[in-house]
Amino acid sequence: MRYVLKNQEMQTVDHETIHGIGIPGLVLMERASKAVADKAAQIADHSQRILIISGIGNNGGDGRSVVEVTCLYENFVGAGLFSGLYDRW
Repeated sequence: MRYVLKNQEMQTVDHETIHGIGIPGLVLMERASKAVADKAAQIADHSQRILIISGIGNNGGDGRSVVEVTCLYENFVGAGLFSGLYDRW
């Protein structure tokens, strides 16, 4: 995995985009989710399934949004949400 921005840097970019430019956070999340879902569908052909796993907090929200978009594709299989000591399926 290659990090483009560190966590604090990404938070700063998000804050500037939301408050400085005026793009709502929900719109940013939806656009990012669509990009992730499109890339996953591009990598996986229709015979392969896509599994989405995310953490809690903002990652959980992002993961849920990716799941919603990926449900539109035929090769979606499921999602998991991990929370430290236990996981929820």
